[in-house]
Amino acid sequence: MSSPLPRDEPDADAPRTEPLAVVDPEERSPGVGDDVAAHSEAGAEGVPGPEDDTAEDGDDAAQPRGGRTARIIGWVGAVVLSLFVVLCVVLGLGGYRAYIMETASMGTSAPVGSLVVTQPAEVAELHAGDIVTVAPSTGGTTHTHRVVSVDGASAQTQGDLNGTPDPERVVQGNLEGRAVVVAPVMGWVTKMLPIVLVVLLVSMLLTVRVRDPRAKFRYRALGLFCGVALSVVIVQPLLGVQLLSMKTDQDADGPFAEAHVVSTGIFPVSVAPAEDRGTATDVLAPTGADGMARADEPSDGGKFTFYPRVELTPGWWLGAVLYCASPFVLFGIHQRVTRQKEEVPA
Repeated sequence: MSSPLPRDEPDADAPRTEPLAVVDPEERSPGVGDDVAAHSEAGAEGVPGPEDDTAEDGDDAAQPRGGRTARIIGWVGAVVLSLFVVLCVVLGLGGYRAYIMETASMGTSAPVGSLVVTQPAEVAELHAGDIVTVAPSTGGTTHTHRVVSVDGASAQTQGDLNGTPDPERVVQGNLEGRAVVVAPVMGWVTKMLPIVLVVLLVSMLLTVRVRDPRAKFRYRALGLFCGVALSVVIVQPLLGVQLLSMKTDQDADGPFAEAHVVSTGIFPVSVAPAEDRGTATDVLAPTGADGMARADEPSDGGKFTFYPRVELTPGWWLGAVLYCASPFVLFGIHQRVTRQKEEVPA
């Protein structure tokens, strides 16, 4: 997921403008009194005089153009957030539910970090290939798997990467709903958003008394970027690998091990045996991609060990550099735009 900006103090770098006229009632220079009188009479008829000019200048200083723009953006954001909340409430009343994928059993169809939205459904209406969310009758967490067969009042489900069907059949009593939306990455965003908003709110509260609009913008934007960084550290969406299964065997060359792994992070990765004693997987991308890695001999400790390796392409590196540079670019653009708005023609 603002209040009017306080009056700004003069900036040492900003262009300065001198008063058009300073009038002392006791010491008037020739001609000044006539001008003042003329302006006063015009002000009486509804045309702003010197006092009105001063008041208008004060209002403009208290609410600069950038501040008004920020207020508009804030109101638009509040309206969008309100509409989103109303939509969630309406969908919830209609029986729709949202779940975040935590395991990799569905591969790329519903990878870890996906947001799955379900609608109410009847078991008799299910078809093979449907993705459903089920609550085990014995309790515990729900799971989202694919329907492989339907037999009257029950259905059989299985994860796309699982070798065997689920032990419990789906009946109406434990069917949570049928998936209508599977949005990769959005589950992570849902987890990260509250963290970002809390950090942003703290930065806004800490900068309430900052009078310089440019400084206030920088501090609050910095709070936003810090919130994103903190949410990444807590949620850990970038890098992850899950072991689905591993088997050991022996051939003519000696013992070996094969590991079936799946990527559970955003970054592309590969999995290789320790000290490259065997065969690594292909690059696992996107999230949910799986592969097999083989270790031809155990490591020095006598165990078969596998390690993930980040496989960033030039495009990924470019994106990372641009993201790291984005705060400085944003601050520079805002500084330049603000200075242009503050310039007054001679």
